[in-house]
Amino acid sequence: MDERTKAYVDGAFTKLRDLKKAVNQQYAEKNNINGKARQSLDKLKKLVTNEIIVICKSNKDGKLLILNTSDYRASMERELVQFESLPLHSRTINAHLDNIRHSCEK
Repeated sequence: MDERTKAYVDGAFTKLRDLKKAVNQQYAEKNNINGKARQSLDKLKKLVTNEIIVICKSNKDGKLLILNTSDYRASMERELVQFESLPLHSRTINAHLDNIRHSCEK
């Protein structure tokens, strides 16, 4: 590499290091959760990722719900049973959408 290229690469790496420091500093300033709360949040995230619990809002009042996954799936199956199951082909979906559009236009 010639000197000009080396200088450019060094400058780019310096900017990246500075950017990393700035991002880390901004994150530290915006992170307003203390250590214990952060640990609890991390545990909740892990439980959600491993599909042990589901965190969602309730339909009626928007309150936060924490359910185990099997209970959540059972409640969703009870709710979804009232709906018609459609085959997942673009032609049939488009036909159903067209029917809905036409019925709404009347």
